Formats: sequence, C-alpha cells, structure tokens
Amino acid sequence: MRILQLIGSLNFGGAEDVLVKLATGLTAAGHDVHVCATLGLGPLADRLRTRGISVERAGPNGRLHNYLRPWHVHDAIRRFQPDIVHTHGLPPLAEVSQVAAVHLGPRWVHTFHFGNYPHTEKRRHMHVERVGATAPDALVAVSDRQRDQLIRYHRIAPSRIRTILNGVEPNPFVADGETRRRKRAELGISDAAWVVGSIAVLTEQKGMSYLLQSARDIIAARPDARIVIVGGGPLEASLRAEAAAVGLGDSVIFTSWRADALELLAAFDVYVMASLWEAMPIALLEAMAAARA
Repeated sequence: MRILQLIGSLNFGGAEDVLVKLATGLTAAGHDVHVCATLGLGPLADRLRTRGISVERAGPNGRLHNYLRPWHVHDAIRRFQPDIVHTHGLPPLAEVSQVAAVHLGPRWVHTFHFGNYPHTEKRRHMHVERVGATAPDALVAVSDRQRDQLIRYHRIAPSRIRTILNGVEPNPFVADGETRRRKRAELGISDAAWVVGSIAVLTEQKGMSYLLQSARDIIAARPDARIVIVGGGPLEASLRAEAAAVGLGDSVIFTSWRADALELLAAFDVYVMASLWEAMPIALLEAMAAARA
C-alpha cells in the first residue's frame, strides 16, 4: 500500500516516536510510506530519511501559510496518491478534516495521542478535535483509558474506535557495561553514583518541578545521588534556575536535547516519570524495556 503519515512536527516526542516506528515498520513490511509534517520538520526527519523514507513539510513558514496548511496537505495527498492517510494528533486532524469536507479520496485513519480529557489548555482544542473525529474512517486510541475518555467526552461510537497500544523495541544497551560507563563519563558521573534519570520534553505536563522538589529528599538520603534530566523545551531555563535556587548544585544535571536516550537509560539506576498526565507514554515504556522504571 501507499501510506501517507501526517503529524504536526518531527521534533523529539512520544507521538513523533510512534510515527517513526510505524513508518519504519511499514516500510520494512514492503509498503510505500511518505511522511508529511504540517507545522515543521525536526531531528526525526533526518532519522526517517536515513531509513529510506521520504519526508516533507506541508508548505513553507509564514503567518499566511498557517491558514493555507490544509491546501498544502491537500497538495501532498494529490501528489502522493496514497491508499491510506494516517494522521497523528490535533493539527493534521484539523487540516485533513477541512480537505475531507471537499474530497479526500483515500481511506483515513486517525490516532489520538493526548491523554488528559476533558482538560486541555484551550477549550477550542476539544471542540476542534470532537468535530474532526467525525470524519476519519477509523480511529485509534493508544490505551483503554484514553479510549474510554474519548468515547465519553467526544461522544465517539465505541464501534468506531479501537485500542492499539504503543510499543517499543528491546533496549540493546541495558546489559552493556561499557555503554553505562561511557555515558556516565560523558555526564561527569562516577561509576559508584546512584543515578535517578528522566527523559522528557520540558513542558508543564511533564512535572519536572516536582522531581526537583523531590531531589532534595533524594540527595539527603543518598548523598551520592545524581539527578539527570534529559531533554529540552520551553521550561528548560526556568527549571535550571529552580534547581539553582533550591541549592541542588552539581547534584542535578541537565543535558538538553540528546539523540542517545536509549544509551543514557543504561546509565540510570532508576527512571522517574513525574508527568501530570499521559496516554501511553513511550518514555515510560522505554524505561520498562531497560528495567529502570
């Protein structure tokens, strides 16, 4: 089949990771996959290209093109001529909904990735998603809890939505003592230290402030403890300032964005997820696969 995968961006994140795994697996199974990001590309675009998967952005930057994105998406569908369009998250759902109102052509599958219904930053997001969800041929939830919430708050008929759990591959670095030592050395951490780590986009949702508050008790109980926060995002600067303000000093290490998260997991002793909400978090599944959760 020819399959067009659509997502907002290809920066690091759980939904983006799901798309990369799907695109890679479908390509390996013999399907022709094309990926289109409607808001902008990111580091995962290069990862897809190295695996032989074509990637594009739906239109250039600019305020005017924000209003034209549905027609850029329509153009991508027209050029690629897919058998299936698969959207991930709210932006492409909204954009393809506008295209479908005219004529879509291929079958349409949509996967929900948000995990905190009925609460969103903006109530209009709920409205747009609820209306948009009426158009796809098939709907996918990534957990049973999320499916139940979508049925309740979006009034989706149970027969229209099925659960397909997110998944991850085994971590090849878990039993590799050399990777563990090398990654700790890169971070300036001794082999004997007790490392508590977390990997996330640094937004309010991920609750990293609570991890920093807990860090004082962790370090009081284990003076050799090091808290490692892997990832970047809008709250990175304020979290660094918070760590300094409460006197955590060198006990907390911020790495910013890293492309070697699976290797860093091997350097942790414990993985912490402080999120306020999740649907089926890839980061936690990766930590479970590494026996660190």
